[in-house]
Amino acid sequence: MILGLVLSPVTLAQFAGAFDSAAEAVRANIQSIAETKLRGGGAREQPVEVRQDVLPPGDSAPERQWLQVVRAAKHRVKDRKLEAEGGVHLIYLGYDLFADEIRGDLGRDVYVLKGNVRAIGSDTVVDGDWVEIRFADRTFSAIHGTTILRPSLLGGRTLQDLFFGGESFHGSEQDVQGERTKLTSCAYPKPHYEIRARATRIQPYDRIQMRNVEVRAFGKRLFNLPFLEIALDSRTNFTPEVGQSRDEGYYIKTLWNVPVRDGDRMDYRVDYFTKLGPGLGADYGYRRPRMEGLVKVYGMTQEPHSLIVSNDHSQLFGRAILQVSNIYERNNYLTAPGSTQERTNASLNMPQGSANTRLTYMRSANSSAGFSFGQTTYGLFDQRRLGPQTQYTLESNWVSSSSGSAGGTPIERSQLDVRFRGQHDAKKLTAELEYVRSIPVGANLNFFSASDRTPVFALRTESRRILNKTTADRIPIRAEVSIGEFADGQTRDRVTRTGLDLNYDKYDRSDRRSRFDQSVRFRQSNYSDDTALWTLQLNPRYSYRLGRDTSFNLRYNYMRSQGYTPLQIDRTGRTDQFTADLSMRPGKPLLLSVQSGYDVLQGDRGNVPWQTVGTKLEWQPTDWFLFRTLATYDPFRTAWTNLRMDLSWQAGATFVTAAARYDGIRHTWGNFDFFLSNLKWGRVATTAVLTYNGFLKKVEAAQLQFTLDLHCWEAILQVKDNQTGFRTGTEYAFFFRLKALPFDSAFGIGQRGQAIGSGGGFGF
Repeated sequence: MILGLVLSPVTLAQFAGAFDSAAEAVRANIQSIAETKLRGGGAREQPVEVRQDVLPPGDSAPERQWLQVVRAAKHRVKDRKLEAEGGVHLIYLGYDLFADEIRGDLGRDVYVLKGNVRAIGSDTVVDGDWVEIRFADRTFSAIHGTTILRPSLLGGRTLQDLFFGGESFHGSEQDVQGERTKLTSCAYPKPHYEIRARATRIQPYDRIQMRNVEVRAFGKRLFNLPFLEIALDSRTNFTPEVGQSRDEGYYIKTLWNVPVRDGDRMDYRVDYFTKLGPGLGADYGYRRPRMEGLVKVYGMTQEPHSLIVSNDHSQLFGRAILQVSNIYERNNYLTAPGSTQERTNASLNMPQGSANTRLTYMRSANSSAGFSFGQTTYGLFDQRRLGPQTQYTLESNWVSSSSGSAGGTPIERSQLDVRFRGQHDAKKLTAELEYVRSIPVGANLNFFSASDRTPVFALRTESRRILNKTTADRIPIRAEVSIGEFADGQTRDRVTRTGLDLNYDKYDRSDRRSRFDQSVRFRQSNYSDDTALWTLQLNPRYSYRLGRDTSFNLRYNYMRSQGYTPLQIDRTGRTDQFTADLSMRPGKPLLLSVQSGYDVLQGDRGNVPWQTVGTKLEWQPTDWFLFRTLATYDPFRTAWTNLRMDLSWQAGATFVTAAARYDGIRHTWGNFDFFLSNLKWGRVATTAVLTYNGFLKKVEAAQLQFTLDLHCWEAILQVKDNQTGFRTGTEYAFFFRLKALPFDSAFGIGQRGQAIGSGGGFGF
């Protein structure tokens, strides 16, 4: 059983992001226009050329990309200074600026608005007593102001508008700070809730920091917090979680954040389990101008002591990027009790123009009372161009591993893996050299690699390179000749192979009802042990379009080899079969489909040549109702082996779907899934998920969710019963959440992490 309470704080982002670098592009022209003529009463000036993509928050219509005084009792321009008074309405860079008085410094691109201020852009609205906007560096200041932050301005991280204000606030597109602020997503004049703070700092796409916080609901104070930090780049849940599980007993899990130095973040974890004892941990995230990372530590204080330590670190050295990650686990009761695991991954990526070099290090180790294993890999990756037509890729890894059991002799193994591929692109053809080899280092018993190519040289071309366009379109051929040494997977000898590979692929891309595609491939290989092999493949396809989403398709697949090859990679089976499918509409709401195939080889061998027959029916009389079935017939068993059906129905916001599967061999309804979403009764919406296993004769999962709409927030009650998978049982959860923020819960998810309900399968 799990009980939780969630009060999700509101996400903020930049107000200053409304002012983009368009100001730089128009400043000089604005100065000239203002000095020569600046007419009021809505007079229009000559437009200034401005890129239309540089000011997303403003109105990007062309006629709004210049300075214009729409209304003012009086205004004048002198020495590049704009003064306007008396119900001023000014348009600048796509913004409508309203105030009792506006002063503008056209040289510095600074505007000061006083009295009944309102600045309107496509993504934001700002009200206040006094606002200063510095378009040149995209910063602002406001006194007794409020702003509306729409989801488009916040990068889609919110679902509704946010309302933010304070006695004073200022900032830029990277940082916003305010004093005595208020935050809510409720649009009512007297909001249902508010989060007040003495000081607020907003770092868009990163975090919100609030100090001396007061959370209020319905005009009443609920509680105070000395510090509150909300991560905008994650969905960390600071809600206490209380519950019971088979492995942990009854438990409570809590997460607390504390203020640390600017750019860093720290959260404490304090848990208690009746079966495991206290659990303590901390997460510390840091960010500097050229590096960032995260360190996590968590341990159980009761025997057997469990400890988990991990870190991720990234750092720039010039253009080089260093990335390091480590994890250490001892007695992890969920994944590996009684064992110790260590994993390290490090890479140094060094780009150099068109070239790139990367050094890597990987180490993993696992030890327990009776067994231990460890592996270390040192890697080098280098990719670069040698001129406009030549490039190569080199990858090398030194791998060392050891394993052993208690009292036994450890087994050690080391090898060097080398992979090289070089290409030269000439006008008529492409030349490629490939070298792949695994080299044993030291004494390695029974070492052999069947993937060695030491080396292989190939020349490739195609018809569009050697023929004119008309001829190449008529005869689309790709050709390759190659010679190289390969490792034989059976005899462990090395064999030289010379090969010819020809491909002819011509596809009909017209809009005609009748279309015919052709595909032919011929391969000839000769080997140094006086053997040879040729292979022919045919894959033609005929299609006839009957109408909308209806057609007839006939395919033929043929492949046959003659001769002998010592290399397993060249060995292919034999194919000789026809497949066909037909989709048609006897009536507008009804779609029927059938598909099957005929295997010529099975017929020659005296077996049943017909392949599985699949039939599909889809009936959709209206846009809000759909019924589908899929049935398969096995000619070998002479029985209908599988029948699936599902239906979906939607009425307004309510959606219902049900799916079932019948096993024709066992004569059992194997599965039944049901999903109901957003069935409303007044302000309460109900969602239900159920899945039934007919083979086990039991309900695998049944989940219910009731949501009470409280305008800007909602109360959610969840009941989840999972009877299969990891940590089975029934859970109860109760949440209060703000509708402005996306919020994920485990509803509709099984204990294995799988989605449950409406499982019609991939057959449809």
